[in-house]
Amino acid sequence: MKLRAIVLAGVLGSALAGCAGMDAKDVKVVELGAVPQGSYDLVARVWTETWMTPFWIPWYATEADAMEGLKSQAALRGADAVANAVCIPAPTAWGGTRYFCHGDAVKMRPAADRPFFTPPKT
Repeated sequence: MKLRAIVLAGVLGSALAGCAGMDAKDVKVVELGAVPQGSYDLVARVWTETWMTPFWIPWYATEADAMEGLKSQAALRGADAVANAVCIPAPTAWGGTRYFCHGDAVKMRPAADRPFFTPPKT
């Protein structure tokens, strides 16, 4: 009975937190090499820093659906971008393929707060 109450509280908390978050379509996928270090803050490591990962991860029918799921989870956490995104295909017992994506949810800093980087002269 206590476990049901805890699970219900977690589900309701997640749903309420999602009301204030961004929309998944507004979350960009960025490559960290293309973004200067210090121009973002790590919000969460989506699907890899939770206690549920060893027991359950979300599988999707297509890679695009898996990436949308990752972006949706990043948006729920208040991130505006996903970095280091990796999608993993896995064969199914019935001959199909399913996909799982994970990555870092990041919050980009405003341009005024980003460090100025000048490459060294050679």
